[in-house]
Order: sequence, then C-alpha cells, then structure tokens
Amino acid sequence: MNDCVITEKEIMRFSVFLKSEEREKATIEKYLREIRFFRSWMGERAVTKEAAIEWKDYLQKQGYVPATVNAKLSALNSFFSFMGWEQCKVKFLRIQRQMFRKPSMELTKEEYETAAHGKRRGKGASGPSDGDDLLYRNKGQRACLYHEGGGTEGTDGGGSQGKDPGDSSAGKALPQAA
Repeated sequence: MNDCVITEKEIMRFSVFLKSEEREKATIEKYLREIRFFRSWMGERAVTKEAAIEWKDYLQKQGYVPATVNAKLSALNSFFSFMGWEQCKVKFLRIQRQMFRKPSMELTKEEYETAAHGKRRGKGASGPSDGDDLLYRNKGQRACLYHEGGGTEGTDGGGSQGKDPGDSSAGKALPQAA
C-alpha cells in the first residue's frame, strides 16, 4: 500500500496503454487530465481508497454534478486497475433518473392536438400553423408523441405517423418502452 504513489512516469505508461487499447485521443487527454488533477489534490500523500473517497466528496462539495463526478472517477478507477491498485477503486455516485418532465417541458392540450391531428391554428394566430409546432419544442417530446402514433398532416403528403419531421432520423423505428 505504501507504493501507491502517482508519478508522471506512471501516468505516461498509462497513456501508452490507453493508446494500445485504441482509445480516442480526447478520452486519453481527459483521463490524463483527471489523474493529474487527483494527483495535484492529493499532494504528497500515498493513494488509498479513503483518499479517493475524500476526493469524490470534495468534487461533490465543489458543485460538480453526479455525471461529471462519475466521469472523473471512471478515469481514476481505470488508472487504479492499470496500476493493480484494485483496493483503491471507488464506487460511482448513484444517479436517479427523473420519472417525469418539468412542467415547463410538458405539451399543452392545444399543442398536442395541433401536432397529433394536424389542426390548424385560428385565424391570425402567430407562429407555425402547419402542425410543425413541435419543431420548436424538446426533441424527446416530439419522439414520444410521434412514437405514440401522433402525426402531422402536410409533412409527408399524408399523415406522418411514427415519424418526427424535426428529426433527421425520421422513419427509423423508436425503441419500445418496457
């Protein structure tokens, strides 16, 4: 355990290893940056699991979101595995997925009707009047609406059921919800 010290030589060896694993250049740069950041934070201390846990806590207190903390931990854990320091690896933060959208992202009934049934806006209404209202909304909402069988008239000469006119992947099958 006393031998767990991060040196520039070990970081460069890890870099060569990542290249041999055909990792992308950006990934290698990010991993090396995160390892150097950890080493700088550690100072002269030897690496321990407790120190890695402290760093994880430090990152959270600095305001990093869980996904960013986990990305940094991924780089560090990869380095630890490369060095044979399995005892130093730390668990990732749990990320709870949101079950519901923010109210500001929800479609109103009028927006749904306009998009799903191709209803036209009233005379003198501003904005798109051809059912393309969803082009200005969240892509996930569009995909969900079109996946559920909604469509807009006038986008493909008939109904565009199952297709999202604002998505370049229109026509491709969307995954079924479990």
